[in-house]
Amino acid sequence: MPVQLPTLASIRKRRLALGMTQQQFAQVCRLSQSMIAKIENSRTDPSYSTAIKIFETLERLEAQEINRIPRLITAKDIMTKKLISAAPTDLLFKAALVMLENNISQMPVLSREAATDIVVGGLTERLLLTAWNGDSNFKGKKVSDIMSEPFPIIGQDTTISTIRNILTDEPAVLVSDSASKRIVGIITKQDLIKVTARVRGFAA
Repeated sequence: MPVQLPTLASIRKRRLALGMTQQQFAQVCRLSQSMIAKIENSRTDPSYSTAIKIFETLERLEAQEINRIPRLITAKDIMTKKLISAAPTDLLFKAALVMLENNISQMPVLSREAATDIVVGGLTERLLLTAWNGDSNFKGKKVSDIMSEPFPIIGQDTTISTIRNILTDEPAVLVSDSASKRIVGIITKQDLIKVTARVRGFAA
């Protein structure tokens, strides 16, 4: 399975999900506020050491927030019910447009040939960027050419601690209805951060 790496474009989204201003985040990172602003606005490319410092700080802060989530919360409480997906035969550039339009970083790949959709893979912004980089045939490629293994599937009553452990190594998990066996939702790290923000009063 291809390695999932963070992108610079995700920094602002993750910072906001943590309920932090640029100044607050810069202080924790021990960087200047102007440096964070330039990176988030794509006005400068950080050095390798600076990028590592930023992403390690984000991971640490996110882990702290996730650990504060009440353990009684389950998958059905935090999943995103609007499931946006791609088909293996979809063209990559069209799938990329769907992700941009919906402001998402990953989506499942479903085969719609059967009566019930079957999960056959996963698509992430990192996979798209890797496929696009320097490839003149990008527009002719299909989702099936680069998709990863399917995201893990869990039940609606799966506990928050289990979800947290899975998302340590996976970009997302899918939520299945035990009766119909249909995929009814998706959970990402950002969903965990959002529920923490609600619990702590950072967001509505």
